[in-house]
Amino acid sequence: MITPEGMQARMQSVSTWLTSCARPPAALLAGGLSAWVGVRPTLIAGACLLIVPIVILYRSPVRRLRTMPGLSGTTASRPADLASAPLLLPAVPARRPPTF
Repeated sequence: MITPEGMQARMQSVSTWLTSCARPPAALLAGGLSAWVGVRPTLIAGACLLIVPIVILYRSPVRRLRTMPGLSGTTASRPADLASAPLLLPAVPARRPPTF
């Protein structure tokens, strides 16, 4: 909601990259844990870990939010300063030929 239009694809790709990169180490950890303590205790531990984000969100102030902080009024529009801000992209270095 507060990400500028030109940066939303980049934000989504970073989010996808982070969650995708967490899967192989999680699979290795789950496989090692199931080999060490067994499949059933590993599945129970995994199910219990799924409750952790729910507890964190329940205890956080996010639950009491009714509007996005920094947005004027109750509309879901972006702030004017973000909508009119120029899109700043990082500089891309010039391609240099390889040196041998």
